[in-house]
Amino acid sequence: SMITHYLNVLRQDKFSVDEKRYAVIALRKVLEVKHPVYCTEFVQTYAGHLPVIELLCNGDAGGKANAAAVLRSLIALSSSKETLVKAGVIPPLIALLRDGDADGKEQAVAALCKLAEGSSDTRADGADDGFYTSPDRIRAALAAAGSFKPLVDILGDGNAATKSSAAMLLMEMTIQQGSVVVSAFRAIPVLVALLLNGEDMYKGKIASRLKELAGQSHDNAIAIVRGGAVPALVALSHD
Repeated sequence: SMITHYLNVLRQDKFSVDEKRYAVIALRKVLEVKHPVYCTEFVQTYAGHLPVIELLCNGDAGGKANAAAVLRSLIALSSSKETLVKAGVIPPLIALLRDGDADGKEQAVAALCKLAEGSSDTRADGADDGFYTSPDRIRAALAAAGSFKPLVDILGDGNAATKSSAAMLLMEMTIQQGSVVVSAFRAIPVLVALLLNGEDMYKGKIASRLKELAGQSHDNAIAIVRGGAVPALVALSHD
């Protein structure tokens, strides 16, 4: 298939830098048409040396952005999310989130959102799907890998699409039932940043979560006040 051809171009040293650059751009366009069977097959076959991850680590700005877009599609279209995480997609995506150009940051956020998609750690039959197939555990892994700061930075500096995706991912990582995702100590600064700089559609839910955290301990309440959330919370209560 075209997908296999382009990925093999990226994988093999005999192809030039220009040929690899063309291949990743073409691959990005092909995957927009959606080929889930080919995506799953390729990820499972080449997980030990997935060339797109190598390009994401070592390419130029455009190459990294295109590689992140390809990974976003592979995550969304394949049934091999666990394989991709084990292959090492998280660290270079977070690095791109921190240091990439505008397109790179947008694609990195979108890929991370796809990676963290899902609603529950608990299956109806009580079975465990494994660490990397559990949405909450993936979100916890993203938090542990240092994603909070670059995501919060994007709220004040990204384009509209990137800000929206960053806000959505931060919401998923901080507003969940239970404590598996992230501690209150780490969640409060992020929630305050979302309250002050995020989209209006999320602020009611954020305010509710902050009030809940404030009621859990005096330290939480102090952290919320020191973060500057009180004026925004008062304004929301009057709406």
